[in-house]
Amino acid sequence: MKTNTTPALIATAFGGLLAGAITGATLSSVRAVKKVKDKKITTKQATKEVLQESTSLGIATSVGVTTTALLGITGVLSIASVALVTASAKYALDRALSDDEKEKTTLEIKEI
Repeated sequence: MKTNTTPALIATAFGGLLAGAITGATLSSVRAVKKVKDKKITTKQATKEVLQESTSLGIATSVGVTTTALLGITGVLSIASVALVTASAKYALDRALSDDEKEKTTLEIKEI
C-alpha cells in the first residue's frame, strides 16, 4: 500500500522554517539592539541583520528537519541529524550571503 507523505513533509518543512525564523529573529534582535545602543550600527543595518539571520536560520532549520524526515531517522539520532544538517546549511548560507571578502576563500575571490 502506497501512502502520500507529501503533506507531512510540507508541514515538517514549514514547521522547521517557522521555528528557525523565530529563533533567528529573537537571537539576532538581542545582538542588534545592543549594537544600536552602542552606536556601532544604524537601525537600518540592524533590521537587515535581523532579517538576514531570521531568514537563513529558518531555511537551514527547514532543510535540517526535512532531510531528517526524508531519511526516516528517528529517536535520539534524529536530534543529532537535525543539528548537523541545520548547522551545515546555516554555515553554507552565511558564507554565501557574506559581504566580508575576508571570509571568502582565494578561489572564490578570483571568481568574483
